[in-house]
Amino acid sequence: MKKIYLKFSKRIRTDQEFVKLTALARRIAQLLGSDPPVKPSLQACLDDLLGAVYSLMYAKHHRFGSRPQALEQKDIGNVVVRARKMSLSKLRTEGKWTAGFYFNNSLFRTAAVYHRSLKIVTGNEDSKKYLDELEPDAKKRYEDVRHAPWANKNVRKVHCEVNGLKHGSSGISGGRGVEFETAVEAIDEILNLIETLR
Repeated sequence: MKKIYLKFSKRIRTDQEFVKLTALARRIAQLLGSDPPVKPSLQACLDDLLGAVYSLMYAKHHRFGSRPQALEQKDIGNVVVRARKMSLSKLRTEGKWTAGFYFNNSLFRTAAVYHRSLKIVTGNEDSKKYLDELEPDAKKRYEDVRHAPWANKNVRKVHCEVNGLKHGSSGISGGRGVEFETAVEAIDEILNLIETLR
């Protein structure tokens, strides 16, 4: 079977956020191809993190735009139309909803990898510890190696947004709190942690 690759437009390939995404993919490739190899649990994290980068690339391709405002009834009407089309096996593969789908996918992957990578780098892989228990230890370990604090404000923001999506009754109907740039920087922050403490 012939492999098909999406060819991004020059507008997208030269976009600064997209350029950063390609650099993040390169860093993930370097970690996965390193000798000695990173441990299998971190390889799984990097696989999921690459999926987050992939999703952001598609969100950019589909012209993702932030939506800080609440959903209106006409927005729900559009979702009804989409659901009806899907019930007839008709999938729309472009547009704002598709871009949002890819963006949300990236946020969920990033938040999951954040928690899992904190467990791994602190030696708590099999624990049920939460983020607030793991983060101080990871920050101390990072600072001991780099002699500089670990910046993680963007990934914390992504994690908070995803927790709201998972546990809040309204999801993102009230608007999205994470910007595209924040999602990109969150992946960078996780990679900084893994590169330092692998």
